[in-house]
Amino acid sequence: IPSAPCIPSAPGIPSAPGIPSAPGIPSAPGIPSAPGIPSAPGAPVMPVGLPKKIAKKSNVPLKVFHWQKVPDRAISNTIWKDLNDNKAKFNETEIEELFARKTGGGPIGGMGNVGLQQQQNQSVSILDGKRIANVGIMLTQFGQMAPEAIALAIRQCDTSKLTYERLKSLISFLPTPEEREQLLSFEGDETKLTKAERFFLQIINIPRLEQRLKCLLFREHSFEIIEYLLPSYQTVISACEQVKTSQSFKTLLEQILAIGNFLNGTTPQGGAYGFKLDVLEKIGDFKSSDNKTTLFEYIVMWADKQNLLDKLDHDWSKVAEAARQPLTTLAQDAAELSTGINQVATEIKMNGGLIQDGHFDNDVNAESGIDGGSAPMTEQQRKEARSFLEVMNQFYSAFRIQLAELLESKQKCDQDINDVFQLFQEDPKKLSSEDFFSIFTNFLDKSKKTIKSLKEVEEKREKDKLRKEKEDERKISRTQTSNLGMQSNQGPLQPSSLSSKSFRLPPGAVPVQKDLINNLNQQIASGALFQRRPNVRIGGIPGNNQ
Repeated sequence: IPSAPCIPSAPGIPSAPGIPSAPGIPSAPGIPSAPGIPSAPGAPVMPVGLPKKIAKKSNVPLKVFHWQKVPDRAISNTIWKDLNDNKAKFNETEIEELFARKTGGGPIGGMGNVGLQQQQNQSVSILDGKRIANVGIMLTQFGQMAPEAIALAIRQCDTSKLTYERLKSLISFLPTPEEREQLLSFEGDETKLTKAERFFLQIINIPRLEQRLKCLLFREHSFEIIEYLLPSYQTVISACEQVKTSQSFKTLLEQILAIGNFLNGTTPQGGAYGFKLDVLEKIGDFKSSDNKTTLFEYIVMWADKQNLLDKLDHDWSKVAEAARQPLTTLAQDAAELSTGINQVATEIKMNGGLIQDGHFDNDVNAESGIDGGSAPMTEQQRKEARSFLEVMNQFYSAFRIQLAELLESKQKCDQDINDVFQLFQEDPKKLSSEDFFSIFTNFLDKSKKTIKSLKEVEEKREKDKLRKEKEDERKISRTQTSNLGMQSNQGPLQPSSLSSKSFRLPPGAVPVQKDLINNLNQQIASGALFQRRPNVRIGGIPGNNQ
């Protein structure tokens, strides 16, 4: 993380002293020929630019024909250097009649006062109509702000108006070098231009505009990136520690290893000291001889009895979340932050140098590849550069501390991932961190579902068993009642019938003594049981001797 000027360096990070000239490219004014590449003999020295053409004026306002002009300084390397439009002949009056601009006033050749007033209020367009429309749509993001107010917010680095989305749009719609040439060559009334063109005229002379906007854009979303990167790395670090230290998981692995070695016996697959984690999935496909269960179900039932599944659920509290962290994407975002803060440091140095040197690059588009030379800075531009430095220096000082913390967490996360992959003998080139942690979460989720399903089956089996027992009891009760009815119709109840092996008393019934039965049969036969007896209690309740 390079240090910006006037910002003390972090320990161990030396300040980069200025920006030295690139080897072989002297810092003297002008661009000398590259060493070892002499100029072609006899080749004429081409001027940097061409003299400005005298504009032709028509007798009436004409429709504007939008095209993209080749910059004057680039003409020397094109087909246009040998062409001269002054040689072309055409009927100007005919062109004026065909392409006169509609004004809604009197005759074209002699407009009245109303027509003259409309002509004065008529807007002028320099750029292509489609381009103007697109830029105009972009500017609607700023609401009712005038182009001059938007440009002022950029010059003053007003972060209250330059939001993240607005900055993204501004960077996408910066004027091209060709558009800049067209705008700078305009000598008319700027108030007659469209809103988009007036905005472009306001910003084309801001020093290092594109780089400034990119730095402000980075400032707007960099902290947001750190806010999700740092917890993500800390989650993965915690998950690595959990899968490495869970004693419950070690107990489970020992059980699977023991059963696997027993199954494999003396075969080449036996006598193993360990296995790859994909075994946690394969045991689900290893079925019993009757195909009614699997090795996975057997092990899961054992683990549930040992309460291992609940312990794993507690031990692996961060593993499921770690399985959702794409480390490759996180690394790209972290690299973007490092690149962005380096660009900020560069711009801080460059703007500091501009203030001291007093000149800035004339090219508004840094990626255009066209050298526009340099121009002296005005006092207003110096003031704006100081505003940029004030905003970015403050941001740089705060952000570099958080970035250092983030990069430290990333380094530890990368090391922990390598360690845990080595611990389980997995190849990080073949298995992503997401897939690695998913092995654990999938096993635990599947185990919970399997236990739930097996318990539901067992509960259903118990309910069916109880229902069958109750049904059997009801059948026995009905059979006993039927037998007693048959005995009363056939005569005295024989004690022998009660002692028959085929007769079973219902649950809770008390066996009847043989003497009692015999006595009862004798009383029924003699009729003594039905004779009147005084003061007899039937069922222990005083009666009326009936």
